[in-house]
Amino acid sequence: MVGMEGLPTLDEIANLSGRDLEAALWAAERVRRGAEAVIASVVARCDSSLHYLADGHRSVKQWTMAMTNCSPHEARLRRGTARVFDLMPGARAGMRAAPVGVAQVHELARLAANPRCREHLPASEHVLLDAARTLPFPDFRRVVAHWESLAEGFCGRAGGVPAWSGWCGRSACVPVPGGRELGSEALAVAGSV
Repeated sequence: MVGMEGLPTLDEIANLSGRDLEAALWAAERVRRGAEAVIASVVARCDSSLHYLADGHRSVKQWTMAMTNCSPHEARLRRGTARVFDLMPGARAGMRAAPVGVAQVHELARLAANPRCREHLPASEHVLLDAARTLPFPDFRRVVAHWESLAEGFCGRAGGVPAWSGWCGRSACVPVPGGRELGSEALAVAGSV
């Protein structure tokens, strides 16, 4: 389990410079990602076990707010993260081990909240998580927006959204009906031409 050990104290931070600042920031970010993964897992367990009812709460969101004094927005993000973990188990492992960021998982949670996209997420897990691990956040967000438009466009059609079959360097191999990929157009999606 990721813990606070290994993080510099506030007094030590005052004396850090250069690469030591970078190392301290990354160490703290790893702890944050691991902690968020654990929090979302606890929220998921509370939701699936209906424990929130034992305290008289009507929802896991209300229970989370009462237990942690977080905002409604934060409680919603935690529930959304838990939902992503259910749909995409690799997201939990990626966030817990730190290669997938909190903001990236929150973006995936936004997709999971979209009823026209939710059912298509598991089939695209490997590509979306690869994008989350390797792309700068603005590029990842563009890829997610493009994926969302494809998923919404295929909603209700026989066979659903086509599976994403790969990742081309730092840009998406955009799937189209028939299984072919649009490599050069995909470069434009991620903005890394």
